[in-house]
Amino acid sequence: MNNSERLATGDACFFYSENEFGVYQGAGVAFYDGPLDYNRVVREINGKLDRLPRLRQQAVPVPFHIAHPTWEFDPDFDIHNHIVHVELESPGTNEQVLDLARELAEDFIPRDRPLWKLFIVNGLEHGRSATINVVHHALSDGSGMLAYAEVMSDFEPNLVHGEPAVRMFPPIPSAGTRFVRAIRDDILNVGRILAKAPVRLALVPRTICSRRFWTGWRIMARYLTAPTVKMPYNTHLTGKRAYSWTMVAMEDIQAIRHTLHGTVNDIFLTIVAGAIERYAHKHGIRTEGKNCLIQAPVDVRPPGFEDALGNHVATMSICVPFGISDPVERLRMMNKRTMEAKEAKLGYGMHIFLETWRNGVTPPFARWIRLAFHAPLSQRIIHKLKPRPSLHVCASNVAGPAEPIYLAGRECIMQIPLGLVVHGCGFFGNAFSYNGQFYFGAATDKETAPDAEAFVEFMIEGYEELMHAGGIVRHGPAPTISPLPPAPEKRVHTNGTSKRHLDISPSMLKTEKPGHPE
Repeated sequence: MNNSERLATGDACFFYSENEFGVYQGAGVAFYDGPLDYNRVVREINGKLDRLPRLRQQAVPVPFHIAHPTWEFDPDFDIHNHIVHVELESPGTNEQVLDLARELAEDFIPRDRPLWKLFIVNGLEHGRSATINVVHHALSDGSGMLAYAEVMSDFEPNLVHGEPAVRMFPPIPSAGTRFVRAIRDDILNVGRILAKAPVRLALVPRTICSRRFWTGWRIMARYLTAPTVKMPYNTHLTGKRAYSWTMVAMEDIQAIRHTLHGTVNDIFLTIVAGAIERYAHKHGIRTEGKNCLIQAPVDVRPPGFEDALGNHVATMSICVPFGISDPVERLRMMNKRTMEAKEAKLGYGMHIFLETWRNGVTPPFARWIRLAFHAPLSQRIIHKLKPRPSLHVCASNVAGPAEPIYLAGRECIMQIPLGLVVHGCGFFGNAFSYNGQFYFGAATDKETAPDAEAFVEFMIEGYEELMHAGGIVRHGPAPTISPLPPAPEKRVHTNGTSKRHLDISPSMLKTEKPGHPE
């Protein structure tokens, strides 16, 4: 039985591009309304692993890297290596959880195991707990992580999961076997490219004559030639990260969308672009007559892969001018540029182009090219000589669950997405919706852009401008920088003649006794 599966080029490239100055691992923090029973967490997740076999597989390299690595089932898979219990000295603080998450996101997940880890953190103040998810980008993009989240949580508090079937996996193929299979796959890959070449070449004239092609050409020409400026973080990065975020009511975001028009993503990108301009002014950078360069990931999953892991993502290249003072006009301009890209299917077109180029370049050369390009010395030289940046921000927006999720019977009361930074750009803007809240924030390179809070402060200002321009009545609390779960509300209890105030957390209302972590 052959359990091997070759990594897709888009997945493998995240291995080729990373080094100690740029680790392609994302992290997320979730807070729960009571302590988490470690044994129950392990039991529930273990019972659902069959839904995503990839969570039991590791990426195994090929000798001499003559082909992409293969996904192989880990014959020594032990879920306890991936679900780790952390007990803080009570009462632990939310800030301690965030500091731990930063350290874990910057550290390499062991490459000889499946590329994910879940940390269970107990001992938080008010009897709460938290989880820290760390996942390598080779495993999945943001949209695919929703399938991962369904294994790591439930939509009901006390679902019963069956016992997992006993799985026995064969040893990882020997180096010789992997080498021979790699040669075979390379030959088959070249054969597929040659077989498809006549059909693709025949489509070239029709493609070139299409309006969509020339629209996409104009968009890319504008993106690559428009006057712009370098930001302090458009340079060689250090690999250390800083995070900040905020949250607003999803109802308010939808009110902006209905009143001022545009999509939720347009609103987010408008807020991010405005924050970049304010950040430039803070650092004395003039933006008159310049443009903001945004790379926005687009999900290009084919039918049938909506709930699959893997990287099925391309990027829209968006160029919008700085200096538009009217927030409504800024939103309209962003909507215009994103609609142009969508009509030209720019993200999908770039995906096809890059996949064709990547698959046409043999894996050894693809790996060597990326290793050389992303080497520290190469990065320093490139950014020293490069007259303009490739981008000012990579901005990702993922729609999460609209209702509460649960883990081991505990309700998730807050989710904080912590993004990653890419080579040459020390600012990553991320947004995530969950249970009626819209979270957005900044992940920055700690050395070149240490003031991540400044980005979020400027994002909040842009959000408030849109709220004011639309005359929208706020449905939720005013946004603050890096909010954390509040203390449980004080409830009033009376005995008929007197009143006393008691702090009662939701966990105290549970009838079951919390389990004891290992």
